[in-house]
Amino acid sequence: MKTVLITGAGGFIAGHLAVLLKQKGHHVIGVSRSTSRNAEFDKTHTAALGETLEPALSEQPIDAIVHCANHTGANEYETNVVGTSRWFDEARAHGVGLQILLSSLSAQADAASEYGRSKFALENKFKSSGEVAFRLGLVVGNGGMFEQMKASQRRFPIVPLLDNGSPRVYVLGIHALCEILCRCIESRGESMRGGVWRVQQPTPHTLRDVMKSIRNHFRFRCRFFPVSSLPVLWLLMILERLPLKLPVNSTNLRGLRAGRFVEFESDFARFGREEETLDGLVARAASDEVSARERASALHTGDHTHGRQDTN
Repeated sequence: MKTVLITGAGGFIAGHLAVLLKQKGHHVIGVSRSTSRNAEFDKTHTAALGETLEPALSEQPIDAIVHCANHTGANEYETNVVGTSRWFDEARAHGVGLQILLSSLSAQADAASEYGRSKFALENKFKSSGEVAFRLGLVVGNGGMFEQMKASQRRFPIVPLLDNGSPRVYVLGIHALCEILCRCIESRGESMRGGVWRVQQPTPHTLRDVMKSIRNHFRFRCRFFPVSSLPVLWLLMILERLPLKLPVNSTNLRGLRAGRFVEFESDFARFGREEETLDGLVARAASDEVSARERASALHTGDHTHGRQDTN
């Protein structure tokens, strides 16, 4: 059994990874800026990027840390680079054996977004220190950017299709990603250390095909209309100054625009995974959503039944 600490515990990938690690018999600790307890974790500590990780690191020996935490908004680059670097250095001082960074295909020294530039800077730190970084494409599952794409179709009868859906999108299923991360943790990073690994599936899809697959498998009834991504980016940058919750942000859109015509190499086959079809990945996400609703409904019904029994 290993003790694994996952930052950004309230996030999509962190939650799925925690569930799989616990199923495999590992002890999982979460770190989140939220004070609410996350049921997927054995214990959760409260800390945001920029604050210390010492309380979580001092409580017990940690075998591995997966850095999922990410800050968006004001001072994005500085908060992510300085905050994650602080946690990295604190973990090293406590003798943590393996540190894993979740990065992005948008990571470049001259990336259009602060997000991409911050991930590139952190990749260099992890790589030069003999740790591990994974670059991800669009993770297909019920959370993250994929959830935002779903939300736009669920909420609105007409959904803009950026640049007529022509941008390339590289995908990766959440279940495959978590299996790859587990393998890395359990092997202590054997044969992966000092590398930045691209774990997206090798075949890209158009944004149009991704959006259509979501509409079909989640049974949405929206229609698409083509728009240029540049004016949408300008509008998002304006709206982000207001206290609004938006389905997407300018960081998401900059990343999409940056990768419109880029072909990315993939290390996916190295991890012994077979490439899945886009429809297969989206269909599994739809099935997972139904299963999650059924579990929540059963739990809710059980709580009410238990409550009635207590009053008799």
